[in-house]
Amino acid sequence: MREQMEYLRDDADGLRRLLLEEPYGIPEMSVDLLVPACHPEAVAGYIIMEVMGYPIYSGSNTLCTATAVLESGIVPKQEGIQRFKLEAPAGLVQIEAKVHNGVVESVTCGGLPSYIDTYRDKIHVPGIGEVTYSIAYSGGFYALVDATELGFKLSRDEERALSECAYKIVEAIKAQRGFSHYTLGDVGPLPFCTLWALKNR
Repeated sequence: MREQMEYLRDDADGLRRLLLEEPYGIPEMSVDLLVPACHPEAVAGYIIMEVMGYPIYSGSNTLCTATAVLESGIVPKQEGIQRFKLEAPAGLVQIEAKVHNGVVESVTCGGLPSYIDTYRDKIHVPGIGEVTYSIAYSGGFYALVDATELGFKLSRDEERALSECAYKIVEAIKAQRGFSHYTLGDVGPLPFCTLWALKNR
């Protein structure tokens, strides 16, 4: 599955761009491309396409894909708790779905373990200054930054400034270093930054 994803990424990216760029799509969309599974234990494979590229795993996209294969009949629904496996570019994913009166009521998925790759490192970000960040892996690598340390309150009127700030942080980190998953190796450049704050601070 990963080889198919890498082929699309390197040699056939036109499909992703057609589906996600205007006039047919918007950057906020994702595409989960269903393909035949390569692993004998999986009922189907899927390749995730997003505006930033091809993540090897995504929990939200996995939940959508599992629901779609059930609602479309690719995997026949069974009343009660139903379990099966899907194949992502990152490997097998265990799915548990609850079906009630023929409707998929809930889906859970078990992905790869999440972990902290980097804890409270510092980087100079042009236009911002020194930024303290951590890096977590949870289906992809995420930069985690305390927004209050940068003067934000995380209010609605800061939305544009937060977006611009996050972009600058990601670009600065990407220019300085890359990240490698401990079993999957290179899973692509850093795509995300989460600006957070403790609620009661």
